[in-house]
Amino acid sequence: MKFQFQTGDVTFFDEDKTYFEKRFEPLKKYMGDVSQKDTTDPVFAEIRLEKTKHRAGNRFIATANLTCKNLGTLRAEATAENIRKLADLLHDNFKTQASRGKDKLKDRI
Repeated sequence: MKFQFQTGDVTFFDEDKTYFEKRFEPLKKYMGDVSQKDTTDPVFAEIRLEKTKHRAGNRFIATANLTCKNLGTLRAEATAENIRKLADLLHDNFKTQASRGKDKLKDRI
């Protein structure tokens, strides 16, 4: 999976990048070939992070797109108080979308 991060004014450490990569890695099984013969299809993740001021403190907003050959482009948005929570929320959203999309593709075969 290839990643592109747009961080703007967000302080984004290598540990944050590693955490995103670790969380998104299991999604490849949903994004690969429906027949499971080829799971090497390139998956591209584009993640944009922003920081906003909130009454309770700073909050982070993420907009992400996952693109692959079989399912096309999936989009998710999340808001959380820290970057790792954003990664978790985006992962859950993409997992749901990808599993639904994969089930639809299986039904067509």
